[in-house]
Amino acid sequence: MRKRLCTSLGELNTAIRELLDDLNRRPFQKLPGNRLTSFETVDKPALRTLLSQPYEYVEFRRARVDMGKMIDVDGRLFSAPAILVSQVVDVRVTASVVELIHDGRRLASHIRSPGTKPVIDNSHLTPADHAFGLWTPEREIEWATGLGPKTLAFMTQRLAASSNKTMGYRLGMGMRKLASEYGAERMESTCARALETGATRLASLRAILVNRLDVAGAPIIEADFEHENLRGPGYYH
Repeated sequence: MRKRLCTSLGELNTAIRELLDDLNRRPFQKLPGNRLTSFETVDKPALRTLLSQPYEYVEFRRARVDMGKMIDVDGRLFSAPAILVSQVVDVRVTASVVELIHDGRRLASHIRSPGTKPVIDNSHLTPADHAFGLWTPEREIEWATGLGPKTLAFMTQRLAASSNKTMGYRLGMGMRKLASEYGAERMESTCARALETGATRLASLRAILVNRLDVAGAPIIEADFEHENLRGPGYYH
């Protein structure tokens, strides 16, 4: 091969194959036969049938399912059933699949593909998860519009101040619960009172309703201080 020029990998492999066949047929110097006859009589009869599936490299790891029902595999999140929250699971990782195993049972299997977006099996989602996933600010605006202009004004103001989807979702759920408990009319008068006094929290709305301050018209002290030197509760979440 020293003086032979090959212009492609295929051409090189063909040349090697020709020389390899010649090498395997060369007679042994001190034994009968050659490499090919030895293979045919010794090795070939002992060979077994190849597996129907190609070999796949597998890694087994351990991970703890977090409160969000997720585990991290190489920087990407994969969902787990709710029953596994806070549990340590065995994770079987291949180039194409991520499987979660607990107590010897496979409880989740995900197709592994390129990207960093979380991989979520819809069967792992609870009704609350589905509701959160479908939530939009427009849904709350539509609901508040049906109760009255003051409720709409309060809802619009607080949604604009919400820094993330979770805050908006909790606001909507909380206001719906209060309206269900006390009725649309009192919810409207309570939001009017909150707008007048600068109250911003759901706890303040409930205090107005519980103490009937929306009816009595008594002043409300809102302990929701804002200052550049105060971190606020959002800092710790």
